[in-house]
Amino acid sequence: MVLPRDSFQMQVQGNVLQSWQQLIKSMEESLDLLEKGIDEASEMRHICTDEWCVATEHVLDELSNGLFPSASRAGLLKQTARSSKH
Repeated sequence: MVLPRDSFQMQVQGNVLQSWQQLIKSMEESLDLLEKGIDEASEMRHICTDEWCVATEHVLDELSNGLFPSASRAGLLKQTARSSKH
């Protein structure tokens, strides 16, 4: 016999699992797009002007920051905590 509590827990776990699967799928798609952009930029390296190269670097930086915002914040928080201890 399935208790209401067990049913609730199974629903919550199912929702969490589905959310993680969607996140992973979205991250994979974003990484594929980023990889494509990097490949295209590297192929055009020999023909780019300084202005174009700077603009491309800026776009790649923005993409990277968009994909990994929490990782950079976590690193910043760790550095801040270390420096405040010393």
